[in-house]
Amino acid sequence: MEFYYWLRKPPIKPIGSVTCIIKIDGDESVDVSTKIRVNAKNWDQAEKCFTGKDAARNEKDLKQFERRIKDVYDEILAEYPKAPVNPNEVVKRHREGLKEDSSVRQRKIHLFRECMREYLLHQSELVNAERLSVNTLDALISKRLVIERYLSKHKLLTIKGEDVNEKFMEDFKMAFIKDKYSDSTIAKYLIFIKSTLTFSRKRELIRFTSIESYRIEQPEQNDPIYPSERELQRMIEAAITPNHEKVMDIYCFCCYTSLSYSDYIELSNENLEFDEDGTKWIYSDRLKTFVSQRIPLLEEPVLDLIEKYGGDLANIPKLSNAYLNTCIKEIANLANVKKHLTFHSSRKYFVDYAYNHLGMSMENIIEIVGWTSSRMFKKYATVKTSTIKNDWLKNKSLHLQE
Repeated sequence: MEFYYWLRKPPIKPIGSVTCIIKIDGDESVDVSTKIRVNAKNWDQAEKCFTGKDAARNEKDLKQFERRIKDVYDEILAEYPKAPVNPNEVVKRHREGLKEDSSVRQRKIHLFRECMREYLLHQSELVNAERLSVNTLDALISKRLVIERYLSKHKLLTIKGEDVNEKFMEDFKMAFIKDKYSDSTIAKYLIFIKSTLTFSRKRELIRFTSIESYRIEQPEQNDPIYPSERELQRMIEAAITPNHEKVMDIYCFCCYTSLSYSDYIELSNENLEFDEDGTKWIYSDRLKTFVSQRIPLLEEPVLDLIEKYGGDLANIPKLSNAYLNTCIKEIANLANVKKHLTFHSSRKYFVDYAYNHLGMSMENIIEIVGWTSSRMFKKYATVKTSTIKNDWLKNKSLHLQE
């Protein structure tokens, strides 16, 4: 059995389908599509092979096509062992099998909304296997709800996964720009859409995706936003109501421990340990990354707050993230702090405080905050001029002493 391939495409459009003729003992079949769509520039007709970044995936799909054809050939040969196998009979049975598979697949799933549902079910399985955090899954579910509202608003609830193309992505991006979403948030939604369709294609929920090579522009990284020491003090002084005071207690606690909301909300006395000289430590596995944190409790504001709530970590107030964000904005306005602060800015405050004020090394800060690499450090830390100067003078002094 031999396979002869070429690219069949419309005269104007660059994307076509790789087509095949099957030869058996000198007899040729009618044309049969492999269902592999590819840009003409990524098909080498002379070598009859794929090029470009998706070449490996396309070659894998082509091998799968050949295995299917050979399976059909073996099936016919088993039924009629003494008769020659007609290549057109192979094509006929192959197509009938595709129709059966297609009808099952179409009954099961074909809409983009259903693709998102299946993708999230898979992510839920990862949570159950402890390979993904609940918070990450919740964030993905939120994205799905926002995207479905967009589909409903633009009468796209019945759009198929295969019809989500580059025009859809650009229209989606422009609509969110008009709604004043940040560039980084828009990029996260586009990544979610692309991940959903890639998953759906790999699971054969859809035959292909038109946005495999769609490039999502990553926004420029802005300086991290967090309050200065003076601004933090002004916010503490501005928190005069009991609720605001409670919020600032939580915010300050996380400013000096680096705990994210998901880790603070799960905090208990089981996380508290003491070393040989009596220093208190928080040992915790981050819910987002499952990386261990080792946080020394050496700052007076933290120790005072623990004492304020009876020396028990479990007694530190547990409030919702939405409520904390709302109150922090209110307190910032009262303190005349003109920054867009969220609860998560406390974690960025810690990195700045530890690096620029305490002079801690990047390696130790990464250990405390529970990052897997130094990549996040660059997003959180602003190296101040005073830090460079102090480091220079410190090293110069050590050099002179030598």
